[in-house]
Amino acid sequence: MRSPKGRTVFEALLVIILVMTLIIGALSYTQKAIKITKEYALISELSNIRTSILIYYILNKKYPNSLEQMMDEKVILPFQADTIIDRTYLERASLSKEKEILDPFGNPYKYDRLTGKVNSSTLDYTAW
Repeated sequence: MRSPKGRTVFEALLVIILVMTLIIGALSYTQKAIKITKEYALISELSNIRTSILIYYILNKKYPNSLEQMMDEKVILPFQADTIIDRTYLERASLSKEKEILDPFGNPYKYDRLTGKVNSSTLDYTAW
């Protein structure tokens, strides 16, 4: 019969290695999931901003001067017989100190007021 005294240190070390491997795997998976979630949020936000710019252009026959202007200026549209949409073109979102709208990665959106195009300034996502 074996003595359990010799196995306790080895077993403890084995358990620590196993737990650390699981923690590292979970952290890696979590970081990938967060990145994918931010990418989908970026796609959604860009779509919403571009649609708002298009609505602004249709109603005003020109592009807005800035994205910040779209957070201040209201649009009033009749929706149904008794319902009117009365809100700003863009809702207030996370803003930088310079009052620029930030993308999900924390970088400001780039807006070209001559063409009405908006893109992210985050590296690897500028062409989206």
